[in-house]
Amino acid sequence: MKELLERFKQPRGAWLIVAWLLGLGGAACSIAVVAIEAEGWWVYLVYTLAALFLAYAIYALVKFVPRASGSIAALGKKYPALGKWLGTYEHRTLLFSACSFVVNVGYVVLNLVIAVLTASLWYGALAAYYFALGALRYDVLGGTRVAKKRIKDERSLTAEKLRIYRNCGIALLILEGLFMLAMVQFLLSSGGRLEEIAMQNLHTYTMITMIASAAYTFYKVAFAIYNVVKVHKMDDPELWALRNINLTAALVSLIALQTTMTLFLEQTLSSAMRILNGIAGTAVGLFVAGLAVVMIVRANGKLRQLRIDVPSGQNDSEKRNG
Repeated sequence: MKELLERFKQPRGAWLIVAWLLGLGGAACSIAVVAIEAEGWWVYLVYTLAALFLAYAIYALVKFVPRASGSIAALGKKYPALGKWLGTYEHRTLLFSACSFVVNVGYVVLNLVIAVLTASLWYGALAAYYFALGALRYDVLGGTRVAKKRIKDERSLTAEKLRIYRNCGIALLILEGLFMLAMVQFLLSSGGRLEEIAMQNLHTYTMITMIASAAYTFYKVAFAIYNVVKVHKMDDPELWALRNINLTAALVSLIALQTTMTLFLEQTLSSAMRILNGIAGTAVGLFVAGLAVVMIVRANGKLRQLRIDVPSGQNDSEKRNG
């Protein structure tokens, strides 16, 4: 019993694979229940087990990542050419962000295709939002890379990173305002469709999007939780910005999954479904807006502290730089 409990707490090997399969299987079963419009007490049991399995699968993935990171770091030490990119958490974070950019592009294309097929402003807004987050991630990575090449002084580099972090917060605040407008349009139009040209195929399209959204949400939420725990201990504005972008994408993916499931259930949303989506969308919108404000305030505070701490000559130089 003790050994079983230890495996449950620290999933490894076959147990880890089983945990992931249970999580994915639970998600698939819950989607299948929605698809066949099943009724009865056992439906709630399926939903409950699916939630538990998915939560444990995310937990297992979060526990697995540090061990995988350790193995990657060891590989980087063994092969110096790889060590340049795999040797530190910072470099692995940057590499992961680059991979996330590729995944986001694929998800943007999916939402854009569904938007065209269903004449839906909502899916078009989601495609635009994920594209903007991808562009913002690229801007943080690219801006920091340019700053590292241009600025050799550590204090000035930190100040530039804080400005990039602050600008990221401002961009997130603007994006969240636009997202809330899109959410309002979705609720008022019972799903965001402009016309009924694809009504007969909407059920199929939302099923495709729902499966993709479930997989994307599982992926984003798991790594967002891991990065929130890991990065908050580090003093690097670039990593803070990337973490917050990933967290925002994860939260919005939850809304995308919920709205797709409600559209699958009701092609014209009822008042109850609208209220449910409105509450969830407002909660996510307020959280991300608050996160953006914290980023702006935090960056300004640390920039002020840097100006106070630097010698007068260097302070004048930093003021001229921005």
